[in-house]
Amino acid sequence: MASAVEHKKKSELQDKSKLQQVEQNIERLESRYFNNEIESETYKKWYKKYRLEKSLLLEQLTATSLPGKAQQLKLVSHHIDKLTSLNELYESVTVDKKQMLNNGFYFPDGRCRTTSFNKILDHNI
Repeated sequence: MASAVEHKKKSELQDKSKLQQVEQNIERLESRYFNNEIESETYKKWYKKYRLEKSLLLEQLTATSLPGKAQQLKLVSHHIDKLTSLNELYESVTVDKKQMLNNGFYFPDGRCRTTSFNKILDHNI
């Protein structure tokens, strides 16, 4: 999971770089248009393309940089070791917590099963 967080950060940096490039392209395009170096149709075509690309990048960056998301990613990356060693986690908790965890589980043939079915998974039946 730590690599997923690193990948996320790298992806965000790439998106920011792409956004800067698109903004520079828009500025250059506007400059060329105002200096009569390109036709109106060419300007409109490329301006529309760049604005769409810019809005998509902004949407991506906004969706991934919400304060709640950042906090969630930080929590997951901090506790990922515990999630990968559930045996150790189980052994470290009190008897009450173990009973709470074991409630509704059984282990036929060494595989973990539950006594109830989650309704979210109905489509899998």
